[in-house]
Amino acid sequence: MVQTIFCAVLLAMLHFNTPDFLIVVMFAVFIILVRNDSGPLGRLLSLPLPHYLGLISYSIYLNHAVVQLIISRTERSLGADIYESSVWTMASPALMFVVTILLSTITYEFIEKPSRKLVRDYWITRKTA
Repeated sequence: MVQTIFCAVLLAMLHFNTPDFLIVVMFAVFIILVRNDSGPLGRLLSLPLPHYLGLISYSIYLNHAVVQLIISRTERSLGADIYESSVWTMASPALMFVVTILLSTITYEFIEKPSRKLVRDYWITRKTA
């Protein structure tokens, strides 16, 4: 129940242009509240897809602006005709989402995970030596 109210408050904050730092703090509190929740929201967030999105969230954070920049510059280079298309207005954000998730999966699997393992192994061997 508390999580549902908190979720509604977060959505209202996003709608009314609340300062970003406040929304970040509220999302952190929301995640802490939901973390050990056994209700419907907790079960939903523990499904494989939301769990994996949580794992690659740092890669998503790093990649989304690059993808957005490349796609928006590509749109501009194609000309103004695409902006008049209602199909493209819906397709562009969907394309950004899909490309960001794919790129983030690649960077997570081939850069982030091996780097974390390398750092972890380095510190473990250094501590035991």
